[in-house]
Amino acid sequence: MIAAYPDHLGTPAFGDALAAADRACMPREVIAAGLFEGRGSMLLHLAGQVRRRRADATRADLAVDCGSLLDRHLRDLSWQVTGLRGHYTVPGRRLLRLSTDLATGAAGLLLAVHEAVRGPVPLPGITDFPGVTDFPETTDFPGHPDRGQHTHRKDHHHDEHPLPAAAGR
Repeated sequence: MIAAYPDHLGTPAFGDALAAADRACMPREVIAAGLFEGRGSMLLHLAGQVRRRRADATRADLAVDCGSLLDRHLRDLSWQVTGLRGHYTVPGRRLLRLSTDLATGAAGLLLAVHEAVRGPVPLPGITDFPGVTDFPETTDFPGHPDRGQHTHRKDHHHDEHPLPAAAGR
């Protein structure tokens, strides 16, 4: 969220806070999956940093390689995702239950993965920060089977999952 206020990014306090957030994404072992306090929050932060660094060449030489960290966290998603009856699930807070909510569960993790792989997701009150205006159309990105269309395709299989190793656990 720090980087969502571009007018303050040039100040030393915000720069230090942003650098600290970058460093906080460095650990590989992350227990929780959630958007508010787990790998999802790291994905969301790193995706934003990668996008901002691509737009601002002066920030490309910063100490933390956010692109590599983002790739690593995407690969390590299988540590948090588990299978139940042939579907992917995400343990919630304290790993005591399965969770589908935005803060600790699958909804938040999916939001973070979409942000990292496809781009920003417009969610009122969550991603509508000042300066964040580059929201793509839902199907208007390369590789999407419905690119340029706004109808559901019957031949598109929703059981093709992007995390092949996770369900087998």
